Amino acid sequence: MKLIAQLKDANIVFLMIVIISLASCDPENCRDCETFNFDITNWSIMDDTIANELKFIDEQLNEYYFELVDSEVTEPYTECQLAGSEESVPCRLKKKIRYSSSNFEFDLIKTYDQIEVPGGNPAVNNCFYLIELRNETDHILTPVLDLFRGIDTINRLVPMDQYFLANQLYTKVVSLKIDSMIVYDTYGTSNVEYVDAELLEVVFQIPNGIVGLTLKNGSKLILVKE
Repeated sequence: MKLIAQLKDANIVFLMIVIISLASCDPENCRDCETFNFDITNWSIMDDTIANELKFIDEQLNEYYFELVDSEVTEPYTECQLAGSEESVPCRLKKKIRYSSSNFEFDLIKTYDQIEVPGGNPAVNNCFYLIELRNETDHILTPVLDLFRGIDTINRLVPMDQYFLANQLYTKVVSLKIDSMIVYDTYGTSNVEYVDAELLEVVFQIPNGIVGLTLKNGSKLILVKE
């Protein structure tokens, strides 16, 4: 028993030495991070530097406007990580854009996530589209999409040659069918809650973002080209 105890003590000491050695190999380094700086002007018209509103029409030429109501950009901050040098510390930056319409009870939200590394070359650039209900209790979103890196996390994006409605035409688009939407507070948990979808379909075209919507009642909308 005494030998076993000595072996356990030796293992603990060895583990502590390993941890200290690893920590000493990669000391904490800090880097001053600026604000979001990746050029997204060629990615999508759903950006506050290009469009203050989005105009959709239906088959009867009724007009629906989504107004730019909010744009959040990461403030400058200091990022500290265990890294070999300051140049190895990435900056995590974000830009979030919200469009809202008086015609509907949901908002269109777009979030850009940027991981910027020294030299001005972003390591990762993701674009996530969210659809959120406007009330005090439920925050609903569609499954996350990463369109610009060609990743479909739920294998639901369907390529289409065109989306045509009310004399408006978009080619080389992709469609997302929505059966249900996820309650935000349960997203990424083991107890995901679903509710009926406010939208049945969303149509995307790069670099034009969301160009088509199918509402819960089956009505189709298309983004007007100005």
